[in-house]
Amino acid sequence: MLGPLLDLTQRRMKADPTPVELKIHLLGIFMASMYYNAPLTLQYLESQNMTGSLVEEMLSIRAKFSAEYERRFFIIGLSKMLMSPQLPPTLEP
Repeated sequence: MLGPLLDLTQRRMKADPTPVELKIHLLGIFMASMYYNAPLTLQYLESQNMTGSLVEEMLSIRAKFSAEYERRFFIIGLSKMLMSPQLPPTLEP
């Protein structure tokens, strides 16, 4: 059930041009998914080779987060990602 939603989100993120405001919301879908089920979301991201690029994208636009809830949302999503029992090789130190 999670895969089709993430597929649609990924396709929209790859569409050109994608305004920063929309990217924030699209990345938020991945973070909500991470909060909901981090291992399954990480498995999906790894299967699509997007884990590293997703984290890089989030870090590159972090200054554009205008609302406090956006910052909190991304912090919680990243925390859940890093607390996952099976950290993917792209995220290992």
